[in-house]
Formats: sequence, structure tokens, C-alpha cells
Amino acid sequence: MKMKDSGVEWIGQVPEHWEVKPFFALVSELNRKNVGLAETNILSLSYGNIIQKPETRNMGLTESYETYQIVESEVVFRFTDLQNDNVACVQPRLRKEESLPLRIWP
Repeated sequence: MKMKDSGVEWIGQVPEHWEVKPFFALVSELNRKNVGLAETNILSLSYGNIIQKPETRNMGLTESYETYQIVESEVVFRFTDLQNDNVACVQPRLRKEESLPLRIWP
């Protein structure tokens, strides 16, 4: 397979037929709030683990889950793990019970 320089130092070579674009040029933000508590399955990413928060436990949470976003079949990024300098990708934050793939990149 023919390769070419990606133009991005840390990526290096990519297949010649690939286009190299910034990730955020390929995605769009979805902002659907949990109005009326349509979903109560609150998931939290903590130290690389996904945990379900009981809706009766308000420790460390906002006063209302209505400000949380509902995201189905989408990818959610969490850029706030600054103490560990990681970016986490979880699918998604509030959703019906399913398997939850998680990837963490330094």
C-alpha cells in the first residue's frame, strides 16, 4: 500500500488515499437536554470506569438531572480529567442500559 506523509508529526505516514482532517471538522455537537427527567440512568466517568449514579444520591451532582444531555447512539467526549491529563470517550452519558465502550487517550 502506498503511503504519504500526514502533515501531522505525531501521526506520521497514512495510506495515500486517506484525507487528514481535524476530528472536530468531522463531527457536530448535539445538545438535547433531559427536560422532564425523560431519562434517569445517570452515568459518570470516574478514573477510567463508568459508574451508574443512583438518582437519589445527589453528592457531587447538579441539583437537577434536567440539565444533563440525553445522547443515544452518539459519542461523548469528556475533556475535564485534567489531573490525569486524559481525554475520555464514552458512549453516551445518559442512556438506556446497554454496554458502554470506553477509550482513554493520554
